[in-house]
Amino acid sequence: MDSKTYRTQLETVYKALKDIPKTMLQVAQETGILRANICRYIRILRKLEKVAVAKKGFCPITKHWAGFYTTDKAKFPKDNQLVLSLYDGAN
Repeated sequence: MDSKTYRTQLETVYKALKDIPKTMLQVAQETGILRANICRYIRILRKLEKVAVAKKGFCPITKHWAGFYTTDKAKFPKDNQLVLSLYDGAN
């Protein structure tokens, strides 16, 4: 696969996840890109914080539990990580 095909497929996957959260298999069927490649592209996009799992549920195709991915920042899950204060209470 040349770099132009790689870039085009990466952009296609990114755009496919923009409107509605989808599973990797849904994106594969919609775009014609192999699911193994989509898995690789999602890994890259997750490292760049461009994609996140919006929800988990049953895939409409396989009927198995799966992650639904999105590139829409408004649909990213809220961070519920507690932040520890540097204040220790001793003045």
